[in-house]
Amino acid sequence: MKRFLKIENESLIDIGYRLTHKKTFLFILIYFIISFLVFGFTEYTLRGLEINENDLKALSPFFPRNSSQRFLFIFSVLCSAFFEEIIYRGFIITRLVELGINRWIAILPAGVSFVFIHGVIGFSQFTFYFIPAVIFGVIYVLTRRLVFSIIIHLLFNLSAMMAVLSIVK
Repeated sequence: MKRFLKIENESLIDIGYRLTHKKTFLFILIYFIISFLVFGFTEYTLRGLEINENDLKALSPFFPRNSSQRFLFIFSVLCSAFFEEIIYRGFIITRLVELGINRWIAILPAGVSFVFIHGVIGFSQFTFYFIPAVIFGVIYVLTRRLVFSIIIHLLFNLSAMMAVLSIVK
């Protein structure tokens, strides 16, 4: 991403990412501590409980179904939240505003493109991804800082890991 921004004569700061390397490291460390607490809580809660397999099959195919998938989910959530916010909020909204589109209107096409990278099938899935995309966009436009939308995105994604608790028998 940095190389792409350099080609455009911009930096991460220009699109709203203002954390230093040290603060980025601390941010990631705190994320992993919270994630492992959520992982531990989820695994501890599920210990000895029976999961309704039919309800489990009804969940999104991206949903982590067992302990090892939930563990890997922690890492994928971190990467996706960082990069999706940098691309869809930081880069796309910034570019659309530079093209003369109102910053509030720019949230919508950025949100729609965000939805389609998730392989959406049907209106309910569209709204499931579009509403958070708009929320992340509003947070970014209001603050002009990506760290806040990244945090909300991380928490939103991480909460999906605990959705398994809703299908316990």
